[in-house]
Amino acid sequence: MSREPSIPSSIFDKATVILVEPKYPGNVGAVARAMKNMGFSRLSLVAPRAEIADEARRMAVGAGEILGRALRFPTLAEALHGTGLAVGTTSRSGRWQMYNRSPAEMARLLSACWASERVALVFGPEDRGLRRSELNCCQWIVTIPTAQGKHSINISHAVMILCYEIRRAVGAAKGEEGPDAGELEQLLAHIERSLTAIGFLQPNDPRRMKLKLQDLFGRANPTDREIRSLHAILHHIDKKIGKT
Repeated sequence: MSREPSIPSSIFDKATVILVEPKYPGNVGAVARAMKNMGFSRLSLVAPRAEIADEARRMAVGAGEILGRALRFPTLAEALHGTGLAVGTTSRSGRWQMYNRSPAEMARLLSACWASERVALVFGPEDRGLRRSELNCCQWIVTIPTAQGKHSINISHAVMILCYEIRRAVGAAKGEEGPDAGELEQLLAHIERSLTAIGFLQPNDPRRMKLKLQDLFGRANPTDREIRSLHAILHHIDKKIGKT
C-alpha cells in the first residue's frame, strides 16, 4: 500500500469551511472533528442557529480549537469576502445539474489552482440546504452521489467527503511533475485578455467561459512546454490585433 505524500498542515490554511445557518450544535462539533481529521482548521458560521456549547464540544473530540476560532458572519456574502473560489454543495437538480461536479472531480480541478486561490467550501443548513440565492454566490457546485431516493446526507459526512477528496488530490499533485499552479493561472489570464481583446469575451460573461476554460485545462494538465507554446500563440494573436 502506497503512503500518502507528506502534506504540511499549513497548506490547507487557504481553505475555509462555511456552514450557513447550522441548526444543531452536535453537527457543528462533528464538522470540526471531520475538518481536524483531514487537516483543515478554518471554520466560519453564517447566522448560526446552533450555539457552540457543551454538545458541540463533546462532538468535536479533539477539535475544540477549531470551534474556539470559528468566525461568525451575518450573511454569506460577508463570509465569502476575500475568497477567490467558492464551492457550494447541493443535492438539487434542474438548472444546477449543468455545472455540478462530483467531489473527486472538484478536488482534482481545485488542485490545479490551489496555490493561487483562497477557497471556501459552503454547506447549507440541515433542514433545507443552500437556497438558490446562496448557490448563486458560488462559482462551482458539487453534488455528492448517493443511492436513489437517499439524497440527504449528514453535514459532517459531507464535509468529511469533500475535505478528504481535496486532501487526496492535493497530495497526488504534490507527488507529480507538472506546471506550477501559478503558471496555469497566468495562461488562463492571458487567454482571457486575448479573447476579450477580440470581442469574444464580454465583462461578466454570462456563459461562464472562464470556468469552462479552467475545467478544460484542469483536465488537460498541460506540460510546461505546452503552456509556453500556448503563450507564444496568444502573443502572436495579440500582435496581429495591435495589443502588444
